[in-house]
Amino acid sequence: MAGAQAALIAFSPLLWQYYVQNEVFSLNNLFVSVQLLLSQIFLESCEKAKRVKGKEKDKVQEQLRLQAWSSSVLGAFFAGLGFSNQHTIVFYTLPIVCFVLYHDFIVFKNTQRASYWCALVLAFVAGLSPYLLLILSSTSGALGSWGDQTTMTGLITHLLRREYGTFRLYAGEDMEYTSVLRWALLYSQDFAENFLWVGLPLLLVGSVATLRSAAHDSFGLLLLLCFTFYWVSFHLLANIPSSDPLMLGVHKRFWIQAHLVGSMLIMPGLAALHELLLGRKLHLPRWVSGPCVLLVLLLQAGLHFSKNDQSSNRYMELYARSILEPLPLRAIILSKGDNIANTVRYLQVCEHVRQDVRLMDQNMMCYPWFKKTQSRFFPGVIFPGEHCEKSPGEGEPGSYSIREFLDANYRYEGAAGEAGEMEEGPPILTCGGWRQNEAEAVAFKAVQGYTTIPYGLCEKVIPLAALPNVTVNEVMEDNKILNAAIKEKDGNRSSGIISVWKELDKYDETTWERSIHVHTLQSFQKLGHWLVMWAQRNEDDVKVVRGGEREHEREERREKGRREM
Repeated sequence: MAGAQAALIAFSPLLWQYYVQNEVFSLNNLFVSVQLLLSQIFLESCEKAKRVKGKEKDKVQEQLRLQAWSSSVLGAFFAGLGFSNQHTIVFYTLPIVCFVLYHDFIVFKNTQRASYWCALVLAFVAGLSPYLLLILSSTSGALGSWGDQTTMTGLITHLLRREYGTFRLYAGEDMEYTSVLRWALLYSQDFAENFLWVGLPLLLVGSVATLRSAAHDSFGLLLLLCFTFYWVSFHLLANIPSSDPLMLGVHKRFWIQAHLVGSMLIMPGLAALHELLLGRKLHLPRWVSGPCVLLVLLLQAGLHFSKNDQSSNRYMELYARSILEPLPLRAIILSKGDNIANTVRYLQVCEHVRQDVRLMDQNMMCYPWFKKTQSRFFPGVIFPGEHCEKSPGEGEPGSYSIREFLDANYRYEGAAGEAGEMEEGPPILTCGGWRQNEAEAVAFKAVQGYTTIPYGLCEKVIPLAALPNVTVNEVMEDNKILNAAIKEKDGNRSSGIISVWKELDKYDETTWERSIHVHTLQSFQKLGHWLVMWAQRNEDDVKVVRGGEREHEREERREKGRREM
């Protein structure tokens, strides 16, 4: 049964999705698994100590007490290590700690020894040692790092995630608290899809069977307590908008921990079903277990192979390259969204792509520590205050508005919106849109005195006074990336992120791949919209149509060339 459970969890689509990428969730599940393993060793020591009889009772019990001592102290170390990786592990650690301390008090009485408590505390603190690296590296302040840990207040703020919300998933203005019943329905559907649909009823049967056998199966009871405590606590605190498919996908990442223990509870359900159908007297030969495990493995891996196969998934890299490579020299990007900031920053830092481009996340610019820790990475950029205001007109001391930032960095002779020639200054673009409430909800509107024009997957910000000087040919030249093929390093040509449409069945609306596909389509729509608006302003729709026809002909030639390759 353990082999079948391992096959189910190993090829579960949700777990596979995050196990094949650089995320904290796979490491978090490792720490949860280690804590559960050490808990099982501890509980086995307790059960053996209860059954010991005879002359060697005291000696054997002392050996078992030391074994329980060691496993619990080691568990405290991994609890601290797991906590330094991701805070949600606390929802597993708390029931494990309570369960272990209770059984120790009943059997070994270690909890009555001061040395035991000191060992637990020291082991837990030792597990938190990765935070020392955070303190040591805070003086250098790496590009894109969050917070200012050079002060005790900043360190505590970072550890508790106060700026984002302690024990909160989401900090957006559209946060919402979904009912636990709705979360239960969504989770049940996902669990069934991930475990061959029979997993959900077996989980329910296994939970009931575990409760019935709790008197002699303390580890099974611990699994059920951990699963219940994690699931209920997490969803009572969850504030992510479940109505948004992409945000629902973000939320699903945290179901990986629940799936890990839930898959373990499938096994008691399978055993109970076997007993119900075949009875206790009928035992299958041991050799049958091998083919059964192989069958489960083939079913789980085979049915989900298409979705799990990410061997050709380079969409995020191509997306980031499509943003970076066409940009003007030394451009400033004001980005919004993790999919843009993280992918572009990765290419710049790790692949050394377009390091002249200065990318700043608009949300990070609003924190007081941003200028102190990050401004040195953006030479030539002027910050007209200590931090950007979170909402227009909030008037917080030391804050500046987006307009003041644009005025300072464009350095026009005249104020924005007035006639004036631009001095030498960097081109500024926004990618992913503006922060909430930063700009008017009108197409190509920026803040007062500025407007935007399409520029590939981004939009170029220009003073409103400069708009009459913008030509269609200039805009079409700036947007060649939307239709141009991307030259790959290996010499092959690919249509890049635009080809996501070929795999839409694999990447649904809860995935980042689908979101960048939508962003690409929106960029095409914005270009067309802007051209129509230009034609209306200049009463020259013929020129726009002809320009569009020429671009269409060029794209047809490119497509023909791709088919012939």
